[in-house]
Amino acid sequence: MTFEIRRAALQDLCALVTDGTHDSPKLREDGVPFIKGKHISSGRIDFDTCDFISYEDHLEVIARSKPERGDTLFSNIGSVGDAAYVNTDVEFSIKNVALLKPDPSQIDPLYLFYLVRSDKVKGEILAAKSGSAQQFISLGSLRKHQVDVPASLETQQRIAAILGAYDDLIEVNRRRVAVLEEMARGLFEEWFVRFRFPGHEDLPIVDTPDGPLPEGWAYGHLRDVLALGSGFAFKSTTFVDEGQYSIVTIKHVHDGLLKPPFLSKINELPPKMPAHCKIKQGDILVSLTGNVGRTCLAWGEELLLNQRVAKVDPAAERYRSFAYCWFRSSNTLKRLQNIANGAAQQNLSPVQTVGLTLPIPPASVAEHFEKVVNPILDSIVTGHRSTEVLQRQRDLLLPRLISGQLSVQTAERQLEDAA
Repeated sequence: MTFEIRRAALQDLCALVTDGTHDSPKLREDGVPFIKGKHISSGRIDFDTCDFISYEDHLEVIARSKPERGDTLFSNIGSVGDAAYVNTDVEFSIKNVALLKPDPSQIDPLYLFYLVRSDKVKGEILAAKSGSAQQFISLGSLRKHQVDVPASLETQQRIAAILGAYDDLIEVNRRRVAVLEEMARGLFEEWFVRFRFPGHEDLPIVDTPDGPLPEGWAYGHLRDVLALGSGFAFKSTTFVDEGQYSIVTIKHVHDGLLKPPFLSKINELPPKMPAHCKIKQGDILVSLTGNVGRTCLAWGEELLLNQRVAKVDPAAERYRSFAYCWFRSSNTLKRLQNIANGAAQQNLSPVQTVGLTLPIPPASVAEHFEKVVNPILDSIVTGHRSTEVLQRQRDLLLPRLISGQLSVQTAERQLEDAA
């Protein structure tokens, strides 16, 4: 199926192209969400970690720009290039974010979001960025940017519906993984914090110099159950655009999520690189610098461990799930942040980390926990891999649909297969 394409500037497709406040309202612990560029990622608005401002300040901000359902946000200052679709009626204010209000007579609102988010359009916009201390895209440049769109609104809507359905599948995956993570952490808290593990009723709690423990348990050091292997200092001069191996850095390690793209690549392994720096699916990774203690499970092919990231090496297979859940617990994160040093930036020492004390269960309890939780961790990895496949399929669709390489009908059939 072919269709007519027209070329137009974003300002001709939108009723308004503006940005958020240029002021700095006083931040609060509650109130109206205050969204900046850093709160836009993977097409979503992060309301969980954002700041807040008073309702009075919010009214002043939205006098200039009020985000509403169907609008597209585009980060044009600082972390330039991230986009999000406003699919909520919750009121919020924006700063360092451009606001695109589509004209429904010219462009489908959801189609506009996918268009701006596409690699082609985003790459063209980013090519026009300026600013040395802080990168930015001017509103004038954004308004005048030319894009190709199907002349038919119906075609736009069908394409947007296909891409939206992929995002729905991705969101289902994301929620499922979040539930699995919560299940694993909940079991860890129950077994190893509250000591309500299977058979605990038959074991008395005894006093030890470090605190009460079930009989047969003992306080030990983290090094008794695992080792931490630091990453390798790869040389940027060896990086290539297309290489066999991808390098995982601290920016890729988030709480419970290994987040591509992995842009630094090499073709040959450095001769002095330790063997543990080759990452296998399901490996446990921990960030050592900046946001220390972030922990996730690895997935993907031909990945290598960069410096400032560590890999967890359990002393025995029975401690794998125990180790992951220990690092993912909120109490552990506080302990890691407390021992991290560095005035400008926190740095976590692997030696100090494995010296931390903790209750160590008998081998039988650890093995039982591994049998229960390991399938959950495997399902988490599978969920992340599935999400990556769906994202890749979605991101390939828009340029192929616009260019005519793929018909809308074929894309709709592929979506049925993916679902």
